Amino acid sequence: MAMAQRTIHPDDLQDSFIKRFSARFAPGAVVVHAARTADETPTTVASRLAELGFSTGQQCALPDVVLYDIEKHWLVLAQIAGSSPPMTQERVAELREALAGSDAAFTFVSAFADFDSWGKWVDQIAWQTEVWLAEAPDHMIHFNGERLLHAH
Repeated sequence: MAMAQRTIHPDDLQDSFIKRFSARFAPGAVVVHAARTADETPTTVASRLAELGFSTGQQCALPDVVLYDIEKHWLVLAQIAGSSPPMTQERVAELREALAGSDAAFTFVSAFADFDSWGKWVDQIAWQTEVWLAEAPDHMIHFNGERLLHAH
């Protein structure tokens, strides 16, 4: 008999992504933006965002989580399922436009609680992006691309 899966709240999924994804796939990266925090206010380091090519007027286009790997000059831009749609072709295009002035490398990630929640969106995930599941935190699903978990 299959065990019932615990539904992960989007806030918990965001926290898990920041802690577990970062430790495994972007060690040393700093959180530059997180859409939600315990007190319901976004955490954003506006000066760092400006340095990375986001203008103040473009902050509304921010994904749920922005991680920055200083050593690699690499941004991880993540959408957290449940609070927003995943990285669709349209969303990726919007983020590329918002970061047109940046010289950092980018990786686009959609984070899901589990395979079931990912399955509801699988046909809308943009190519050249990554999928991370809290259910299997040590693995990534790569949507094509010649470079796996690298900026495209």
